[in-house]
Amino acid sequence: MFLCLETPMTLLEGGKRYRLTARVTFHSKTGLIISAPKDFTTDLTSCHSEGLWSKPAILHDWMYFCGELTRKESDLIFKEAMISVGVGKFQRNKIYYGVRLFGWKAWNDHRRRNNAK
Repeated sequence: MFLCLETPMTLLEGGKRYRLTARVTFHSKTGLIISAPKDFTTDLTSCHSEGLWSKPAILHDWMYFCGELTRKESDLIFKEAMISVGVGKFQRNKIYYGVRLFGWKAWNDHRRRNNAK
């Protein structure tokens, strides 16, 4: 369940990334609470479009960025979050399997950046 109804973000110059104007928090059925902080930037599932999946995509980007969970755990919470906001089964599965098949590159890029710090 999300704690805010609106997706608090603004489109950045160039039109490919968004900046959060407030924290986005999700309470998972697993008991985890995932919060993407204000000022975090996201590309919203790499397709740069808004929809019901916007808040779940923000959390997914945050989970990949932080790397505190495994990639699979992050993807499953993403799917759960999409269910919670009413993303239809076909669209949800298309997005979910897209990140399962192709998300490894973003995951690995974030791990390399985080390890270099």
